Amino acid sequence: MKLPLGRTLHWQLGQLSLWLERSAEEILLAFDRNDKEEDRLVVARLEAKPQDLEWQRFAVGEGLDRITFRPLLSERPMIVRPESAITVPPGMSSDYYARVPLWIGLEMARPGDDPVALVEIPTVVLSNTWFGEDTMSGRLCYAMRTTARRTLQDVAARHHRAICPFQVRNVSKEPLVCERFSMDVQHLALHELDNLLWTPTVVITHRGSEAGQEVEFSQQTPDKRPLGPVISPAREPIGGSFLRQSISSFNLASLFR
Repeated sequence: MKLPLGRTLHWQLGQLSLWLERSAEEILLAFDRNDKEEDRLVVARLEAKPQDLEWQRFAVGEGLDRITFRPLLSERPMIVRPESAITVPPGMSSDYYARVPLWIGLEMARPGDDPVALVEIPTVVLSNTWFGEDTMSGRLCYAMRTTARRTLQDVAARHHRAICPFQVRNVSKEPLVCERFSMDVQHLALHELDNLLWTPTVVITHRGSEAGQEVEFSQQTPDKRPLGPVISPAREPIGGSFLRQSISSFNLASLFR
């Protein structure tokens, strides 16, 4: 949309509120968040300029007056927990649904030109956490407050979150106790389905404590529905499957050794 000259417009997406104002050669941006997990949506509402916020200034030049909001996923993995630790017996699989928070990428453009990226803003403030046994083999991730659910009906729709389905397959000979999951969302695109944002289904195949875990992405939902069009491509596209420690688990058999 085209930003009007000298006017302040307000957007809200869940917990994130942001304001934009355009002058002759600059874009002014301010944003704030509240602590409530709410599904509120405000689009380009004309408001008085807030005076109690810190404003960022972007030198964009004359004529760069069209703003685009692009939904994005995190640049690093996100840690998702089930409601409580769950055991997947040998030869069985288990489906889950998580709501992962979005980043909002702001882009400006002139008519007919490629967009210019201004800034990326997370809709939710997330804490850092470490996933892995040590600093050599682990990874820095974001920790999510919301938990994974077993059915889609238990996942509340939110404008500022995408639905990330994943499946755990245990093809080892031992029970797999799942306590935490590491979702490599930086490899996932965002798709539209039923007027919501979805990621491909993350399929994690556990082959045993020594063999590790294989990760691949399916372009279908767990109930076999095809995903809709791509709304935003993956930050780090990856083809085929790959090996990565994606489950923090406890080995039940170790109790009897």
